[in-house]
Amino acid sequence: MISGFHINSDINVTHLQFADVTLIFLDAKEEMVENLVMILQVYESITGLRVNLKKSTVISIGADQKVHEISKILNYKIESLPLKYLGMPFGATMKQTSIWEYVLEKFQKKLAIWKIKFLSRARRIVLINSAPPKRKYAGLLGDRCCLPKDSGGLGIRNIKATNVALLAKWSWRYTQEKHSLWRKIIQLRIRSDKNDIWPKEYNSTYGRGFWKGIQNEKGLVQLNSKFSIGCRIGVKFWLDAWKGAIPFKETHKRAFKATRQKHAKIADLIQQGTWTIQLRENPSPGVLIELNDIFSLIGAPPTLTVLEDSFSYNTNGGYSAKEGYKWQRSNIQTASSFFVQIHLEKTNSSKGTSLCMICNT
Repeated sequence: MISGFHINSDINVTHLQFADVTLIFLDAKEEMVENLVMILQVYESITGLRVNLKKSTVISIGADQKVHEISKILNYKIESLPLKYLGMPFGATMKQTSIWEYVLEKFQKKLAIWKIKFLSRARRIVLINSAPPKRKYAGLLGDRCCLPKDSGGLGIRNIKATNVALLAKWSWRYTQEKHSLWRKIIQLRIRSDKNDIWPKEYNSTYGRGFWKGIQNEKGLVQLNSKFSIGCRIGVKFWLDAWKGAIPFKETHKRAFKATRQKHAKIADLIQQGTWTIQLRENPSPGVLIELNDIFSLIGAPPTLTVLEDSFSYNTNGGYSAKEGYKWQRSNIQTASSFFVQIHLEKTNSSKGTSLCMICNT
């Protein structure tokens, strides 16, 4: 009834939904639009809910000549890209500075409310008048601010640690949600095999920064997790840490450089019950020593089973951003904490000094 758009022969996306916001994709044909109207009417009669016409819009992607006809059938208003979706810019190049103006404006409003809420005008004046006439800096260790209140801190969350924990959550979800739509789309985007537990390194220029940022933080999950080896078609021999906390790529660099099968799965290197690793011509003695060390560590090839390879976190319930944040706060050294400098200066407005950053007077 609704065509949607085809990512490949197996994946077809007709709609995306989050809370009470729904995106529906269809061809710019009157037949498709009439089918959508019928579906929405049936939905309204069954659920008792109604579509909010004032908030519903039609957005054209390469069909500007038909968007007005479709708008009349649906009785929706017309919008164009870029626009705001779930409070964020959508459909624009992320490198454009103009799309971030909305985000900056939103932060400024939040900070303005915070200043008004926690510091009255009278208190601002007292703070300014109490500042000495000469410049003075008050230092405050950021790591101490982020400690719990019962440990002498202020209970402020470390933003960097929170961001790392949230990025690592996406890596964890990738290992667990093997049949989810979003993972299938990512697999196509980065050209990763569907059986891979971890997505392969994404080296494309477009969108590289986004996925590179996620992959850089997957170590937070790997340090506290372990593989459950089954059929061996999802675990990479050199790139995944399936024996110990560090992959062979890092612990045996010369052997990894000499092999021709850098992305091989465990099952690919087992032939007739023995390990088979293809090397370049004339391997050096150092390479042979590292290979012997690997074989002594992993032993004889394991028996392959029909079970899928899996990945589990050390705590019950799997990885969570809360667990990742706690682990970072308990393992980060105080030397890596940031340092905040607060500059207070008593000024005289008659001398043409700048406005106060606290009260803007």
